[in-house]
Formats: sequence, structure tokens, C-alpha cells
Amino acid sequence: MKHGKRLIGALLAGAVVAGTSWSAMASQAAAPQVKSALEVVEPLRDPVGLLDTDERTVRSKSGKLYRIFTALPTEQAPPGGWPVVYVLDGNAWFPLFVPQSRLMARRPDKGGVVPAVIVGIGYPGERPFNTERRTWDFTPKVPQRAPVPAPGGRPWSATGGADEFLGFIQNELKPLIESEYKIDRSRQVLWGHSLGGLFSLHALFAQPDSFQYFVAASPSVWWNERYIMEEAKIFAASLAKQRTDRGLLIAFGARELPEMVADPKALYEQIKPLRERGLRLEMKEIAEEEHVSVAPVAFNRLMNFALAATEQDKGFYAKLYAPAKDTGKAEVPAVPNAKQYLALSAEQRYQLRTRVRALPKVQRDAFNARFYDTLHGDMPADARQRLHTERIAMDKRHGTVPSDD
Repeated sequence: MKHGKRLIGALLAGAVVAGTSWSAMASQAAAPQVKSALEVVEPLRDPVGLLDTDERTVRSKSGKLYRIFTALPTEQAPPGGWPVVYVLDGNAWFPLFVPQSRLMARRPDKGGVVPAVIVGIGYPGERPFNTERRTWDFTPKVPQRAPVPAPGGRPWSATGGADEFLGFIQNELKPLIESEYKIDRSRQVLWGHSLGGLFSLHALFAQPDSFQYFVAASPSVWWNERYIMEEAKIFAASLAKQRTDRGLLIAFGARELPEMVADPKALYEQIKPLRERGLRLEMKEIAEEEHVSVAPVAFNRLMNFALAATEQDKGFYAKLYAPAKDTGKAEVPAVPNAKQYLALSAEQRYQLRTRVRALPKVQRDAFNARFYDTLHGDMPADARQRLHTERIAMDKRHGTVPSDD
């Protein structure tokens, strides 16, 4: 995996708390870990050559296989945890959106965008778009009003699995992600394009509590004679006596087919009065873009729409990035031997790493250099690899990013 290219000394570094022995620390109980019931068919592996990204194949309770891509941010999590963006058609969009999100979220105190975990939901195989699977997953189960156009004379794929698919995300996938990453459950985003955009709209209108932000990029409002417009009416009626704090971004390209421009506009006008009921609604008609090319631009708009840094976020990152005073006077902790280090729990090793990371650079480098010799002199390669994998998992769980990587 790409993770192995990082400096192992910095990845595995640990330190002793003043007045606490190695044996005493090893005897402390480890914190229990949350487990997910989702079946993992194929384990984690590096999918697209991006640092700190993983892929696995999972089987849903209904028996369907999904490729799940995940990306660790390059910045520390905000105080409440990382926001998370669930991206439909993950085979196509995950490799594009990960570097885009990481670049935009550098220095949140200055750029104004917080880092987020990106989760791509895709399908087995290498096709960017699995027509049969996405048609089922992204469309609501409603009576078919008219024959669906079949390009090239091919029959239209089966429809009606949207609620089953949303249940998979809510009840199976989210618990898996939340067991591995430090996630802020109050900042969760659903991003979908084309039929995926239709699904985003359906998720908001049918189950508004499923996410806080919904992004419909070039949504297929046309589907089933604009059935989604009726779902919008029902959603509006549900807000007659209450308010909502959800956000919806509708984006499309100005160079799309005329109906692909007119339909989202009509939907926007229909639900625009819901702003008075608290709906954070935005529409972006993006110049010079067509149906496919608009997707990365829509994701860019998502970052500013759903992941804007709060004043608390900005204060946290400003303090985090403030230059450390490297006085050279801090005491370097004793370096553990391999047996002492392995006797600690995963949580204890993590806490030690965070203390070493907080040392001034001169002391931190000195400790890491000595510990590197200990690891390579006294520890088998397979044990070092296990510790390396553990370090990645613990940083995900705690929302931290190593300072020396």
C-alpha cells in the first residue's frame, strides 16, 4: 500500500509520560472498539494510487456487492470530528474528488473549507458507471407512467431500489465508516450526479434526516415524467408546521440539453419558498459546462456550500498551525525497546505517538531516529507492518494526521 512509503520512524514513534513506567502503562485497559456488522468480501487495499485511500468490497444485507472507497484527509479533524461526503458512482468520481477536496481544505483557517472524509460508493468491476446497478439503486419505487426512453434500442434497466439503497447507506455503510473514522455526524453530505442527483433529491424529500446536506448535480428531474416534483410537493407540505435545517445544492451545466437545464430550474422555483422554513437552498447554473464536465465543478461548489469552516473551526486551525517555539530545552523521553512497545495497547501506543509529535522538532527528530534503530534492530518486519497498519487505523479513529509524515 501507498502508506508504506511514509517514514516508519515517525509513524511508530512513542514516548513515556513523566512518572509512568512502561509496565504500568501496558497494564492499563484498552478502550473498547465499535464493530460494524457489514460483511467485508475483499479487505482494504490501495485503489487508485492516492496516498491514504482505501478500497474494499462489501456485501449488503440484501446480498448486493459494492466497492467502497475511503480517503483520509491530509489535515487534522475539526474539534467535532471530520465531516463526511458520500459520493455516488464512486468508480468514476472518487479518484477525481479526493485530490480536489484535499487541496481545497488545506489551511482551513485561511481557505475557509474544512477537511472531510470522502466515501465513494461504487460497484464491482472497472466501469466508471454501472448502468444496471445505478438505475436500480438511484430510482424510487413508483408506478411507471410512460415507457422510459431506451438509447440505441436497448431495454431500460430495472428501477425502484432507491429506498433499499438508502437503507444500506444509513444502516450498514455509515456504521462501518463511523467505526473507523472520527466522524462529525452533524456534517454529513450526500453527492449524486445525473440519476445520482435524482437519488439525492429523493433522499432529502423522503428521508430528510439521512444527511444534513444534499447535492444534486445535473439531476435527472425528467425521470418518470418528473415524478420527483410530486415528492417535492409532499416534502413542502411536511414543512407547513415545522422548520428544517437541511441544505440542498442543485447544480447543472449551462450547455446541457435544454430539458436538463429547464427541469432543475423549475424544481428550484417550486421549492424556493421553503427557504422561509429553514431550507438552505442554492442553485448554480455553471457556464460552459455540459452534463459530465459539470460534475467536478459541482463538487467544488459543494465544498464551499457544505464544508465551510465555522469561527470555531478557524480558531482551532489557526492555533494548530501557529509556529511552535522550538527552544531545544524539552526533555526527550526514554526510548522503549521492542518488547516494551509491543506490550502496550493500540490506544496507549497512539497516546505516546501524539506526545512525541508535540515535541519541538529537534527533540522529536532525535527520538524518532533512536526509535527507528530500535524497531529495525529488535523487531521483525511483520510486526513493524502490523504496527504501521495500526497507526493508520488509530489516526483515522482519532481524527489526527502525523506531523512528520
